[in-house]
Amino acid sequence: MQSFPLTAITYTLALFFAFIFALMAERSKKGQNRIFYRNLSLMVIILFCGLRFFVGNDYYEYFRGFQSISKYNLPFLEQRWEPGIYVLAQIFKKSQFGYFLFLFSCNVITYIFIFKVLVYNKTLKWGVFFTFTLGLLIMANDQVRQGVSLSIFLFSIKYIEQNNFKKYIQWIIIASLFHYSAIALIPVFFLKKIKLNSLIFSSLIIMTFLGYKFGIFYKYILLLIEKIPYYGEIYVARMRFFQIEDSGSGLIILFNTLIALFVALYYNKINKPIYATLFLYGSIIAIFSVGYMPITRFSYFLVYTNIIVLPIMLKHNFNKLFTNGLIVISFIYFFIVSLYGFEKHGAVPYRTISVSYTHLTLPTSDLV
Repeated sequence: MQSFPLTAITYTLALFFAFIFALMAERSKKGQNRIFYRNLSLMVIILFCGLRFFVGNDYYEYFRGFQSISKYNLPFLEQRWEPGIYVLAQIFKKSQFGYFLFLFSCNVITYIFIFKVLVYNKTLKWGVFFTFTLGLLIMANDQVRQGVSLSIFLFSIKYIEQNNFKKYIQWIIIASLFHYSAIALIPVFFLKKIKLNSLIFSSLIIMTFLGYKFGIFYKYILLLIEKIPYYGEIYVARMRFFQIEDSGSGLIILFNTLIALFVALYYNKINKPIYATLFLYGSIIAIFSVGYMPITRFSYFLVYTNIIVLPIMLKHNFNKLFTNGLIVISFIYFFIVSLYGFEKHGAVPYRTISVSYTHLTLPTSDLV
């Protein structure tokens, strides 16, 4: 089994400095100091992600797409990117460092919105920690467009809390400019009206996990995917999106299920239930769709509210033994993933750009 110790150290150091600066921001009594350390934490993540080089399964596809727009001056209707991504490509297409600036700008947008969400919910320190350890950062480095869209959706959730449908729709439309699938998040606004309690959520999670283990859902999912506007045809035509046997470790799925079950058990006590509600629905969809990338990808919009839900639970000391165990286990998981590359997003090995932009066409060069 091949290991990448330098990559694991690099990921761990990025987590360490981002977390430390976030911790210092939370402990600072002066407003200027809080902003200073908060921005340092943000810059660590932006530089770590923005300076990466051929990290992420879709990295080359973004590189090729940008080069096509830049070289052939493709009009919008002759390419498949969403308007927001296309505009960013247009802005930087004539620059010598265009592709680097294009991807870097996507990272800046993504993490500015994520930090806004974490600061708004007063969960910066542990939010940063779980952004690394539970996979959001790794996912966003691979699925760049959805990463931007997801961060905007997380920002829009506060308008669900405030029952402001108009504002929520505005931000969902903005999110859809970076990934069309965000349009499907419009009904999410009304999930808060579906009143489920801890027992029901716990039962649904257990039943869904058992359904996954016994393969009950598989024959229905392809039929469902074919009905998805725009993306359904694309996904059905690419069999790599339907590899059940290559859907990841069963232990990882079990770990994520246990996290969801933990949140469900304490659901009635959480003081910001909308985030927990979205997380639990997302977890059920994620377990239901294991091995079917299109539905799994959509579930990310909801599942990654975990970077808010879990810190809220840590703040209120729900079952301290379990939460402390969760911190330790999630870090160990993150380190092992960084060391061996068990995740499915192409995060390992980590590479960074060279001084010369001309090397960007050589995926095997410039290892950290």
